[in-house]
Amino acid sequence: MAKHSKSKRSHINKLKSKRFEVSKRKSSVLANWIVKGIGEKNIKAAREAYRPDVKRDKKASVSASELFTNLKLDETFYAALKSTKNSNASMPNIDQLEKVYRKQTNVVLDMAKPLLFPLKRKIKRSDKDTKALKTLLLLSAHLFRKITHSRRLNILTQTHPNHIGLLFRAAEKLPVGGEDLFGTEFVNELISQVKTVTLVNSSAVGHQLLQHLENVDVRLPSYMTLATTGVTTASAGMSNLP
Repeated sequence: MAKHSKSKRSHINKLKSKRFEVSKRKSSVLANWIVKGIGEKNIKAAREAYRPDVKRDKKASVSASELFTNLKLDETFYAALKSTKNSNASMPNIDQLEKVYRKQTNVVLDMAKPLLFPLKRKIKRSDKDTKALKTLLLLSAHLFRKITHSRRLNILTQTHPNHIGLLFRAAEKLPVGGEDLFGTEFVNELISQVKTVTLVNSSAVGHQLLQHLENVDVRLPSYMTLATTGVTTASAGMSNLP
């Protein structure tokens, strides 16, 4: 699998910097889109123009069948955020940064869909054009990955700040696409780690307490010593009675 992935990226490693000219007309249109924006109707039409039907590769180590489904916040983390923030906000509004990140993810996914279309078509295309398309697709995938990681880091920092490292150690348990941002496998791994840490901390506290008690010189107050001595003497006297 590693060799396969390496061969897929080999054309990227061999790319050389290429300078090319953008016509006045094209640069003007692009600048106009950036400055004035694009109407909602046009955006909606562009978003819905390309709808890829993603086939699942059963042999692949990572499933991408739900790649174009934008991940939403898990119910588990939503409940944790409500508790942490002491808020009753709805899931889309429980965290404003997550709201922004999710919208950005939608934009990246919308960009990737039309990119796949020309790559799928069996037409004559120059090698340079193919490399440019694949490079753009690779960069969009990289952007998607970065934003998704930022989303998870943002949530985990608020709910479980001592377990952020799990994002790296259990990365293979995180979903690529689908319903939940973290997924059941990762949540179970997190719960297991939290339980383990709690148990270790409890054992450590118990051990320290035991050591402390062993080192304390426990001495009875003088009046209790006298009382104890008196009881002992009285008991001895009573045992000598006929």
